[in-house]
Amino acid sequence: MNKVIFGKILFILACSGTFAGEYICFFNKKSEVMADFFPEEQTNFLASSSKKLVKIIGNPVSISISDDNLIYKVKVYGKENIMKFRIIDVAKKSIIGWNEKQQLSTNFSLKELTMVFTELLTSDHIAAYFYSCRESQQ
Repeated sequence: MNKVIFGKILFILACSGTFAGEYICFFNKKSEVMADFFPEEQTNFLASSSKKLVKIIGNPVSISISDDNLIYKVKVYGKENIMKFRIIDVAKKSIIGWNEKQQLSTNFSLKELTMVFTELLTSDHIAAYFYSCRESQQ
């Protein structure tokens, strides 16, 4: 991994008061934007037609920070799923990652303890998933 990025990660972790890099995040809302339509937001209090979606994305997400990846783990229907995001940038107390295979990006803020990941569905249709986080007690 690029030494500059690794150095920034260490600096961010030192400033945040933790070196563990373990967090748990909880779903707040989903927002979709399409070129020809107005944005639509979905929260935990969705209409019955979207309850299946909330069951999947509404599960807590655990986040681990490694040397060059953000590792997200979520249990869906009793099976643990792992998504790795290659760290592409580290800003002031914020880490940006990219998952090429699934065309997902993420921004994890250590300062605000929030996480968002975006799904590029088509060139004019994007879904964003917003989470609030806290340090893991493991």
